[in-house]
Amino acid sequence: MSAPRVLVCGNRTCLEADWRSTIHAWLRRMPSGTTIIHGAQCTIGPDKRPIGGADWIAGEVARSLGFTVEEYPADWKQYPRTAGPIRNELMATMDIGRGLAFGALLTSATAKIATAKDWQHLKRTGTGDMVQRLLVRGVACTVVPRPGVLP
Repeated sequence: MSAPRVLVCGNRTCLEADWRSTIHAWLRRMPSGTTIIHGAQCTIGPDKRPIGGADWIAGEVARSLGFTVEEYPADWKQYPRTAGPIRNELMATMDIGRGLAFGALLTSATAKIATAKDWQHLKRTGTGDMVQRLLVRGVACTVVPRPGVLP
């Protein structure tokens, strides 16, 4: 059996101070050898260093847990309007075992596995687009709506 490959996505405005412990709680449940895949989105602080973004936080946490991390940044310079969807499609076509989405994508107060019924709510954001692409391919994706929602 090969090591799990987990795609993590979420809002780029998730602040590290709010989300780090929640993301850590979800990722630490993954088995040794897990690969975390993300789109490298982040929020840059006044000192020009990352201060948040679910992708960036997940990458940092995954490295601290000894996981392999694969980053797939969108090419906003070459594709100013479509870089996010292009990158999301690339990631969705990879060998992904499951998805984890962090941020207020659904009205649920608890974590839930997204379903086709949730699509109308998911289409409005880049994270929603990523989750939808995973669901179309039959990849289960857990949505964690806010900090503090633990596994």
